[in-house]
Amino acid sequence: MRITKLMLQFKIDYLNKIMNVSIARYKPYKIDNRYISNIGHYYYSNTSNGYRLEKIVNTSGGCTDISLIGSKSEIYNVVKSMIQGIEEYSYKQFGYMKK
Repeated sequence: MRITKLMLQFKIDYLNKIMNVSIARYKPYKIDNRYISNIGHYYYSNTSNGYRLEKIVNTSGGCTDISLIGSKSEIYNVVKSMIQGIEEYSYKQFGYMKK
């Protein structure tokens, strides 16, 4: 199946939701005319060689790589695997998906 950017974004939004972080990359206000990033937010970046899953680690927008560079379908599978692991752990620990 061909993975579109929209499908990838929906999957990453779901990952952000179950990790209890904001789906929006930035807070809805600025400080000193600068956007404030939401720490813990996952997003994909488009590089010259493909796509990569990243996570924001500070309010200035600094990020860490979660995945290697790959195609949209490879990044989609990485996100899908992360979600499945989180859900399996949650069901094992709590008997339900913890919100």
